[in-house]
Amino acid sequence: LLLKGAKLSGILMERIDRFVVIGVGVNLAHAPNLADRKTIAIADCAAQPALEQFAERLAFHFDQELSRLRDFGEEPMRQRWLDRCHPVGTHISVHDVDGSRVEGHFEGLAPGGAMVLSLANGESRVIHTGDTVID
Repeated sequence: LLLKGAKLSGILMERIDRFVVIGVGVNLAHAPNLADRKTIAIADCAAQPALEQFAERLAFHFDQELSRLRDFGEEPMRQRWLDRCHPVGTHISVHDVDGSRVEGHFEGLAPGGAMVLSLANGESRVIHTGDTVID
């Protein structure tokens, strides 16, 4: 999740059987120094929220989105995400958990929400997981 072009938050998801475990990290007070990208904290732009209030609001909005997903399916959520994300054609690097790196230009989202990159050789690659850096 980016704010002013810098990393504000990270989301980790892991599927276990028919369940998905989701971890969310948000830079509330401070942002770590990362060599490969700019980072930012909410406190850099606004009053730092109280941790408990922030967690309650995050849980509330997460529950709302989950209800919308169940009621209307994935397409409205996918479209809202596309309306707010970086533009098609943005150069992106993805570092996979195995250490490999894929670079390409953002094409959009595949059904199911995976990112689609256009590679230099003209191939399209569906990216399901990885640490994403927008260049």
